[in-house]
Amino acid sequence: MTPDGRAEPGGRGGLAGAAGWVLVLVAASLPFSIALAQAAAGAAMALWAADSIRRRETSLRRNPFLVPVLAFSAIAAWSAFQGFRPEVSVPKLHRLLWFLLAFAIPDLAVRSEAGRVGFVRRIVLAVVAGGVVAAVLHFIKLGQALMNVPPDVGASFWLYHQGSMRSPQFHMTALLLLLASAGEGWLGLRPRVVAAALALNAAGLVLHFKRGIWGAFAGAAGLLGLTGLRVRGRTTAAVLVAVAALACVPQVRQRLIDAPRDFIRGGGRWELWTQATPKLMKLAPYGLGFGAMKNEDLRHLVTPLEAKICHLHNNSLQVLVEMGWAGLAAWTGWMAMLLVGTARSVRRFRGAPGHGRALARGLLAATAGLLLNGLVEVNFGAGAILMLFALLMGMAVALRDAADAGETQNTESRKP
Repeated sequence: MTPDGRAEPGGRGGLAGAAGWVLVLVAASLPFSIALAQAAAGAAMALWAADSIRRRETSLRRNPFLVPVLAFSAIAAWSAFQGFRPEVSVPKLHRLLWFLLAFAIPDLAVRSEAGRVGFVRRIVLAVVAGGVVAAVLHFIKLGQALMNVPPDVGASFWLYHQGSMRSPQFHMTALLLLLASAGEGWLGLRPRVVAAALALNAAGLVLHFKRGIWGAFAGAAGLLGLTGLRVRGRTTAAVLVAVAALACVPQVRQRLIDAPRDFIRGGGRWELWTQATPKLMKLAPYGLGFGAMKNEDLRHLVTPLEAKICHLHNNSLQVLVEMGWAGLAAWTGWMAMLLVGTARSVRRFRGAPGHGRALARGLLAATAGLLLNGLVEVNFGAGAILMLFALLMGMAVALRDAADAGETQNTESRKP
């Protein structure tokens, strides 16, 4: 082993190397194919487990998220078996296994030929690339939809109907991770590549027409400024021009104008938060059960309600109603630990050369953005976003370990 804890050059590769590259595939495919990402994640964790068993070592017990994950998982399992619908909840408990990604990433990062920082950089760039692919696929979908607008349906309404809640969260994450490296070499990418990635992910963020994610991105981007991000004048000008251009798009303006009305209308978020939540808590003070909520639970409490709505549009309230106060306490402490941990990494990499500072800054902003969006959406329970949280946690721990070892840049960037 090297002094900083990484494997010697001759010992690199093998199962750990294969698992690392499969993890890159997980990050790249997650924005557009949950099936491919889950298959790759299963393969990566199997390779990681086999390598850890062969080496007889793992950093599992040193991972700061071990206790929060175990506590949350235990409460989730208890609520699933003791809740209202075990037949619905118990089959969903397998989602908790994806949190193993948060433990696999630091283990594999220390054995990577690129070093911990370089390993995290690969995953970040994979997320950005996956966002580009997802944006292109959505543009194709929009083109096909607009050529086949049903009779008696407005084109704008049909356009809004094509959007999803999941995809724009990946575009936001990709944008924040990339913007965090502004003024610091763009993580080694060429300017034209960066411009294309930013433009496509930004377009994907906008063209799903989800207002909550727009607000979350704005808040997280503001946080980037508080971390000391330095943006060149022409970059700022380009952003202002893009925002002004978006304000000229009628569909964008209409979505923003409709936001207050949609919030307080019948069946909207205000009724879900102030009427449905307290009534469900009274009905099931210890929780309905992990992932047990259905549309029928809400339909008789708030009216009218869309048939596809089976959640409360808020992460905290969803955890509270499904898993009780114990679940909410475990989840809140866990997320606070994640935010504090990423903020500390930003501070520890301040003034250091290499990509570490940009990566730490991006992880903080991306985590904050997802949690901000969780104020108006339930994203933590969704399979794809849950896996994204796990990736962010794993990368945060890997950067913490890099800072502890005095590693500030990827090994590849130091090669002559």
